[in-house]
Amino acid sequence: MYALAEYLTRCLISNHIVGKEQEEEYVYGFQILFGKLLSYTTLILLSVYYGVLIPGLIFMGVFFSLRGRTGGYHAKTSLRCYLVTVASYLLVVQIGSSVLIEREYISVIISIVSVITVFVFAPVNHPNLMLDGQEIQVCRQSSRWLVSMVAGCIWIAYALPIRTICIAYAVMGLGLDALTILMAKITGQEVKEE
Repeated sequence: MYALAEYLTRCLISNHIVGKEQEEEYVYGFQILFGKLLSYTTLILLSVYYGVLIPGLIFMGVFFSLRGRTGGYHAKTSLRCYLVTVASYLLVVQIGSSVLIEREYISVIISIVSVITVFVFAPVNHPNLMLDGQEIQVCRQSSRWLVSMVAGCIWIAYALPIRTICIAYAVMGLGLDALTILMAKITGQEVKEE
């Protein structure tokens, strides 16, 4: 991915679309873009393969929208990040959904613990982000609002005739986000506020 990001950036520079001084930022931005595209495409293909496209999209929507606001554990390389993402999703598909479908009370527990985790610990200010005080406050408010909305939708969905598998995947997206927050805290992957 790095080679492709570097090549595209050089093309932009040689065509005078961006300046040479922006090279590092564009290479990094392309790497992030390609990593996300690879992860999203893989998860969608796995969802299709396992016959859970709609629940898979619900999981991705919940997890990635929260993750963008709450932060959480970061792997040391983009390859590790990709592998951890895929492995986590395979655990969701293979184990998580059947457990949560059979035992709805576990979904309620995961939802409550996840909401508390986000309210208490989010956002995680990873060294790659280096959020300032105002950005931390914006992320904190938006993550609290979003996690409350997601949890509320999950709890309301139990009263409606919605397929339980869809609810289970939403809960797992919520739970995985909370887990990454706790992992980042435990491993010390955070810039401490002064």
